[in-house]
Amino acid sequence: MEISISAAINKAISVQKDGRVQEAKEIYQAILQNHPKHPDANHNMGVIAASNNEFEDASNYFKKAIDANSKVQQYWLSYLKLLINFKRLIKT
Repeated sequence: MEISISAAINKAISVQKDGRVQEAKEIYQAILQNHPKHPDANHNMGVIAASNNEFEDASNYFKKAIDANSKVQQYWLSYLKLLINFKRLIKT
């Protein structure tokens, strides 16, 4: 049985909140295989990568989420938090 992308995202978010991060990651990756620009899947993969101190991966996922839908404030906040936490903001 095939489920909708929306249902898959909701399932991944649920298992991620339950601490089953690897399972969530697998669901997001499956979504991204068929829909590489999916903003929520990219954002949530960025959250997982950031929590594993994987700056480059997290940055790439957040940028893809923002490129897909720049109006979602959470995508920007997550990306900025990443930059701050990794001290990657440019000083003037």
